Amino acid sequence: MKFTTLLVIALLGVLAWFFMQRPEVLAPTATQDPVAAMRRVTAEFPDGQRFYDVSYDVQKTDSMVNPVIGYLNFSGIVNYQYVFHWLGDRWVFSRMICRDNGKDFTDLPGGLEIMDRPEMSAFLARYGRAPSSTAIPPPTAVTPATLNRNITSGPPVAPSPRQLPRDVMLTTQIQIPILVDGKPSGSATLPRGTRLPLVSVSGDSVTVRHVNSTANIPISFTDLRPAP
Repeated sequence: MKFTTLLVIALLGVLAWFFMQRPEVLAPTATQDPVAAMRRVTAEFPDGQRFYDVSYDVQKTDSMVNPVIGYLNFSGIVNYQYVFHWLGDRWVFSRMICRDNGKDFTDLPGGLEIMDRPEMSAFLARYGRAPSSTAIPPPTAVTPATLNRNITSGPPVAPSPRQLPRDVMLTTQIQIPILVDGKPSGSATLPRGTRLPLVSVSGDSVTVRHVNSTANIPISFTDLRPAP
């Protein structure tokens, strides 16, 4: 009987020592919670009047490198997605995706045009994205000296403007925001093959007209090829 009592006391002592050695498990704080952190990221998103249907999602993966991934979804001309990786206790921007076709827009002109806008660039900079080298620089001041340097003698040379079609055909499905009194009020889905009046061409993007509004879309979404 005495031996049994001593054995029980010894076991209790071992168990007490074991639990004392276990590290304290802390309840996750707001900064340690990926979902709460992604909710704050979404609240900071500069949607304005250009984007709508902003939402987020957080998923666990089997990856040892990026076990938790966050998605910030928003819509404009097409449906976009920012992908974030959870590193330590914060979200870090990774890339931009077109949700309609899964294409990576991170380094494409259409994606850079969105991400390099001042408000969007400042937003993404808080999550580790540096502005691209293709960001449009501020205009150079024009002085009489610079004007004189550009004046050359000789007969004027007539420019040869590019002949542009009156309309273009969509080569992929897009969404056009519907504006009511200048504010977004839903969207219209335009299928592939839709023809839209062409307003202008600027670099790798075109401006098209739909009903009573215009939209700027990547030229690669149309049958119009970039100028050589």
